[in-house]
Amino acid sequence: MDIFLLNRLAAEIAPSLLGHRPRRLWQLGHTDLLVDFNQRDGRRLRISTDPLRLGIYLTSREPRQLHDQPRTDTGFVGLWRKHLDGLRLVAGEPLVYDRVGHFVLSDDAGEERRVVVCLTGRTSNVYLLAGGAIICELRQRDIPVDLYTDPKPPADRLDPLTSPYRDIARLITGEGGQIEAEAARGLIGFTPLHGRELAARVSRGPSLAAAWESMVTDLTSPTGQPTIYSKPSLDLVREELDAVAELLGRVGNSQCFSSGRGSTG
Repeated sequence: MDIFLLNRLAAEIAPSLLGHRPRRLWQLGHTDLLVDFNQRDGRRLRISTDPLRLGIYLTSREPRQLHDQPRTDTGFVGLWRKHLDGLRLVAGEPLVYDRVGHFVLSDDAGEERRVVVCLTGRTSNVYLLAGGAIICELRQRDIPVDLYTDPKPPADRLDPLTSPYRDIARLITGEGGQIEAEAARGLIGFTPLHGRELAARVSRGPSLAAAWESMVTDLTSPTGQPTIYSKPSLDLVREELDAVAELLGRVGNSQCFSSGRGSTG
């Protein structure tokens, strides 16, 4: 779960939930939540803070399909009910420079609460806030903290979506021109995978500027498409699949012929 994917998911999920009340909440183990916003299509919001499978998405699966023992009697669930009863979701605000999303809930009188979802690896958590004060958190820490603060933007990295192109070009062509390493090291939100993707686009030409423009366009497109990555070249993968298909075809023909001989013999 990287920053760009989280921002896109938030942009897609939030509009369908705005104006709805969180009717029911299930806690799935120690790390996951399932929130029923009373959607007409029956989908619920799934949040996972497990570092091995971080995620936030809508699902139509039932609580028991997601966990053997979904619970509604935990301390977190109890405080959620107490403080969010009667409130509606009025805003969904991703933190553009980190894997953090804010869900703002309010009632007609202006009573406001905030649910903060942090999908930041080992420090992932879900917080219920009143102002900046932490009412409760899904994953208890060794040292309790009373106030929540967003992580600060990394001072030693450039924002790939707002920084001038000349600064981006200077960064990713520095230190011997290792585009993959420099992009992953110096650009906010860029993982090694993003660095490899940029390096591959540059290698295909026609220029660094064109490669960067296409990268930003794809990262910010509201209708993004999934990309499949493979270490072997796609041509090699196709050749191997064709060979397997041909082998399966031969095996199938052989079995049919043997079966025919047996039935007539």
